[in-house]
Amino acid sequence: MHYIRPPAEKTAGQNPFYLRKLCPYYRCITIELGKKKYEACLTYYNDPAKISYGIILTHGAGGDMNHKQLVGIAEKLAKAGYLVLRFTCKGLNLAYRTKVFTGIVDYVKENYPHLKGCFIGGRSMGSRAAVGVCCDSKMTDFLQGVICLSYPLHKPNDFKQLRDGPLNDVTKPVLFVSGTDDNMCDREMFLPVLDHMTKSQVHWIEGGNHGLEIKGKPIEDIVLEIELVIRTFIQECLTDKLKRTKVQKAVKKKIKTQ
Repeated sequence: MHYIRPPAEKTAGQNPFYLRKLCPYYRCITIELGKKKYEACLTYYNDPAKISYGIILTHGAGGDMNHKQLVGIAEKLAKAGYLVLRFTCKGLNLAYRTKVFTGIVDYVKENYPHLKGCFIGGRSMGSRAAVGVCCDSKMTDFLQGVICLSYPLHKPNDFKQLRDGPLNDVTKPVLFVSGTDDNMCDREMFLPVLDHMTKSQVHWIEGGNHGLEIKGKPIEDIVLEIELVIRTFIQECLTDKLKRTKVQKAVKKKIKTQ
């Protein structure tokens, strides 16, 4: 593993996190799961030991963790105060990718025990894997929510078989970010699916395709929109969690005094 930091001459004699508001820190690591190794990258602006929540993201069926849009989103979320991990897991077998994703979550939980919880997500097939992980009852306490970027509800322009089954089993909050011109997520077919889910919300990128790209619009602008939506979603989830905790404590206190 290694660190990518600002030039040495600029950091000499200063706190290593002095630039946390100006540029992120990257920690490139190799995670071993069984006999296989997976490349990952941590992004953060503050001392990792002082960060309360983590976010794990992965790519779609093609590409890797260095997808430009995914990197941009990770950097923005890290700047907002989260410990963000991107990882690469190539393959078209959903069960395999879900298994690896579960292992990555275990790695984060074990190596960063100070984290109060974690949000997981991915692009396209990566979002399907994230949903699969969240359906695992063993992850219930640590996982706070799921972020689905361009969830592939069906095959390109093929509406015969929807991939909505696993979505009905998710009990954690789910955020969907999809393009209105996504040929793998028809808007009219997706809305009824959302109605059957326990906790879900969707943000539509106007004119966005399956890659969440818009002709003539800079990728930076799209990244800003996506990051803001994700950050707002996370803040809402954590606020609701705090409210529930206070209610639970109040109930326990009342029971003890009776």
